[in-house]
Amino acid sequence: IVTNFLNHRVGAIGELSRNPNFATSGRWGNWSALIQYFWAHPWLLLFGIGYKTLPYTPLFGKKIIADNGYLSILFECGVIGLITFLWMTLSLLRSFQQVRRAQNPFRSFLGTFMLAFWFGELVQLSTGDIFTYWRNLILFFALAAAIPLIEK
Repeated sequence: IVTNFLNHRVGAIGELSRNPNFATSGRWGNWSALIQYFWAHPWLLLFGIGYKTLPYTPLFGKKIIADNGYLSILFECGVIGLITFLWMTLSLLRSFQQVRRAQNPFRSFLGTFMLAFWFGELVQLSTGDIFTYWRNLILFFALAAAIPLIEK
C-alpha cells in the first residue's frame, strides 16, 4: 500500500509540470474543455446548464465530469448558483462559530465539529463533487437544524 501510494499518488505530483492532465487523473483536460466551452458561450454562465446535468448533456460532444465542486456549481447552476452557495457557506460558518462559543460544552463541541466538518467539505470540493454524496449532507443539515434545540 505504501509503495502504491508513493509511486502512483506522490509520483504523479512530479508529472504536474510535464503532463498536468496525467497528474490530475484527466481533470486538467476536463477543466480546460469546460472553460473553453463556457468562454465561447458566456451567456450560459448566468444560470448554468442545469443542476446535475453536466455528465449527461450533449453540449460537449462527450461525457465530461468536472471533478471539482466549485466548477460543477458554476457550470450547472451558473454565477447566481455559485454566489448563493458561497453566501450559504458564509452563513453556516458564522453560525457554527457562534455556536462554538456557547457556554454549554456539548453545544460548543457541536459547533466546533460542524465548523471543522464544513471546512473539510469546502476543501474536498476542490477535488470532487461532494454533492454526489448528498446523503451525508442530509445528516449534516439535520444536525445543524437540531443545534438550536439544545439548551444554551
